[in-house]
Amino acid sequence: MDSDRYALALSNGRVEQLATFQPVTATGADNAQGSVVFAKRGHRWNLPPEARDLPVPPGPARSALETLRGARVAAVDDVRLSSWLAAAGEAQHRGIPEKMLREQTTFFEHAPEAVLNAVLAGTHDVGILPTCILENFERAGRINIAEDLRILNPQPTDQLRCQHSTATYPGWAFGVQPDVSAVRKKTMSSILYAMRTRDYGGEWQLPTLNRSLYDLFYELKIGPYEHLATWSFERFMRENAEAIALITMLAFLVVFYAVSLSVLVRRKTKELREALEARDLIEAEAAQSRQHIANLERTGIVGQMSTIIAHELKQPLSAITNYANALHRRMEGDRFDKESFNFALTEITNEADRASKIVERVRAYAKHDYPPRKVCDLAEVIGNSITTFRRSRQTNAQIAVRVNPKSMAEVDAWEIELALLNLLKNAADAISGVPDPLIEVTLTPQDADTWTLIVGDNGPEISDEDLARFFKPLQTSKGANGMGLGLSIVANIAERHAGRIRVERNGRRGVRFVFTFPRVHEPGERVEDLMLPPRFQLFGETRQTAPANFPTAQASKPMLHAMRPGSAVDEGQPVTIHSKGLSDVVRRMEAGGVLTDDPDDPV
Repeated sequence: MDSDRYALALSNGRVEQLATFQPVTATGADNAQGSVVFAKRGHRWNLPPEARDLPVPPGPARSALETLRGARVAAVDDVRLSSWLAAAGEAQHRGIPEKMLREQTTFFEHAPEAVLNAVLAGTHDVGILPTCILENFERAGRINIAEDLRILNPQPTDQLRCQHSTATYPGWAFGVQPDVSAVRKKTMSSILYAMRTRDYGGEWQLPTLNRSLYDLFYELKIGPYEHLATWSFERFMRENAEAIALITMLAFLVVFYAVSLSVLVRRKTKELREALEARDLIEAEAAQSRQHIANLERTGIVGQMSTIIAHELKQPLSAITNYANALHRRMEGDRFDKESFNFALTEITNEADRASKIVERVRAYAKHDYPPRKVCDLAEVIGNSITTFRRSRQTNAQIAVRVNPKSMAEVDAWEIELALLNLLKNAADAISGVPDPLIEVTLTPQDADTWTLIVGDNGPEISDEDLARFFKPLQTSKGANGMGLGLSIVANIAERHAGRIRVERNGRRGVRFVFTFPRVHEPGERVEDLMLPPRFQLFGETRQTAPANFPTAQASKPMLHAMRPGSAVDEGQPVTIHSKGLSDVVRRMEAGGVLTDDPDDPV
């Protein structure tokens, strides 16, 4: 029997299914049949308003089953699944009730050719036929589907290889009454499964699920869902008992909440009125306090700016004072030496220019006006920092430098030099008085995109409490000699360079500051070469020459030098000196001497 009739009988428990028929046109027994809805190509009918203005051939909207509303429909019968029920279910799913579609339809009592002729003649707008009927007519030469007809709501033909406009449903079902013996059921099943496809146009398969059929029955409110077509109070209460109980409970809670809320509102209104009166009294005092606080904030900014300027200007002003005093004493002693005077005046000019830049930078920071960063060689920046530090600081510490030339980065060179000077000064203060003092400066790539600049010392052990206070403004471990601003400035510089700085213990003694920031890739560089150890230079109490890998312009700056007339050393070349600080150089200048290339020279 047809699958829809079998499903109805199965729902009543009157039959038991043995097999489902799969035609050769389907890929499975559960996709064996459906309905095809078609119209004559080029034919127009009384379309709904949303489809009237569409061009011919119609677009997707007019190809849909919604256009059945108001159309004259021709069908074979209203009984079989593929002849009527499948198309009626699709139409009802799109808002066209089955009753309305039935009133628009003429049934031609099992005459598919009459349905086709009615559509081709134009007496009916749309035809409904079982799947594969149109293909049979085309093979017989009656029509050409592509040229003569337009399929409404066409579905993919991957599961059912005939044109269809609806969902697909199981094929014919073979069933027996429940009281049939098991031996007979087995025999019948064997006979069905042994039938040849070539003789019967298909084959029998194992029973399929009828879920799609029951979904169709539910959509049309027929069969086991027929009672849903009419409304009854008893069924409504039975089906919605839980929802009704929930709504009743919610209504009770809403009423209870409304009553409670009204009481609470009156109580809170009274409390609010009292609070507003108290607030009015407080606001009068707050208005006076805000003006006072604003004045204090402006005063605090001025004070902070003044402190930063004083902190950073101390170094260049001290150098200028030393050089100026040395020149003054030489003038008093009538010991004029053009080369020494020229050297000292040049250094005074450089330090004055440095002080001017510090003031300009601090003013720019106050206005948040930061200069643009440029690509430069960090080896030169580090060389300048060490030169400035050694000229302006007295320390007997060795300085171990590990850096490669052509270490490029996009930075503000002045700011990086300022940060490195602050770190070197802190290291020098920390190792004052310790045996074998040592400061280490290392620049290495953390990875292909990041530089790591490390400044470490072998100062005394430091507690966890002191380590946690680093980088906090106005907190210092130097007592009355410190201002607590140096590391705060360094941290701000690191942030402006899209980097970060941290402090950690340097083994058992001292600390080291780790400054990371982006690096610039050089054309043709290789990562394996980048990760090689950097070159090493050592500055200390023993006589050392300028670093070999610093650029020439910078190589002469870390080592102060002067030429003895007739010396074998060419002018402009670095010489060796004893690095006890700027005071030894100044004393030699005051005594009328010059720096030499003599290894036995005590300076």
